[in-house]
Amino acid sequence: MKDYEQPEKSQPESGLRQPKESSRFSRRRFLQTSATVSPILMSIKSPLAWAEPHDCSVTTLLSGNASHPHACSSAAAKSPGYWHTVLDASSGDSKYPVLEALQALGVDGTTSFDSFFFSGAFSFQTYRGYKFKFKSSASPNPNFRQTMPPNNPKIKIPIKIKKIGGGSCPTIYVNEPNIQRFIVAGYFNSLLSPSIINYPYTSSSVQLSALTAFNNTAMAIIDTIVDDGVALSAASASGITHLPTFRDLLNTWD
Repeated sequence: MKDYEQPEKSQPESGLRQPKESSRFSRRRFLQTSATVSPILMSIKSPLAWAEPHDCSVTTLLSGNASHPHACSSAAAKSPGYWHTVLDASSGDSKYPVLEALQALGVDGTTSFDSFFFSGAFSFQTYRGYKFKFKSSASPNPNFRQTMPPNNPKIKIPIKIKKIGGGSCPTIYVNEPNIQRFIVAGYFNSLLSPSIINYPYTSSSVQLSALTAFNNTAMAIIDTIVDDGVALSAASASGITHLPTFRDLLNTWD
């Protein structure tokens, strides 16, 4: 978002409600996905690593050579608990090829959550006479593995808000249970969709919607200051639903 006085708030959930466009199932997209992960996953002879009954093997799904394609389906979306076991997998474990697939796509358990999803909010943006940004120095900056169970599900998201022209600049913490782990799980599912995992969102939409949900949360807090007369020092994210709504939309695995 560029700096300007009164941007129109977009709805992070609206982007996720739209299913992936039909073109994502095109042969070109399928071949691009397969070419990226095939060198790692082609050695899998069964769907054991995915723990989904009645699925065709990952190798078959990638190759497109199923003898009975009507009986094949991609694996169901996986929960944060599943991805925790993937990120902790070692060579020889049944899920290790899945971890290798994620690594081939540029992410793993060591990837920084804040930098990956919120780097677009590290600089101040303006809205209704106030400035806001993600305060990276105030965050524990978990890596992807640390967001997963059984780790602490209440890693706070810090928002720095300041009135333009001076005054205090408090940090307001969004304490939304499970938000980071759901974003990471959603992103992992989207990376391997549609060829391997059946998930309704693209990886780019998950990443962009996470940033949009953060920005909309900050702007909603500023709205309470401007419209409701809440003092900046007393402002909070209580009752603001952009991030929890986004979290719930990501969850197609329950």
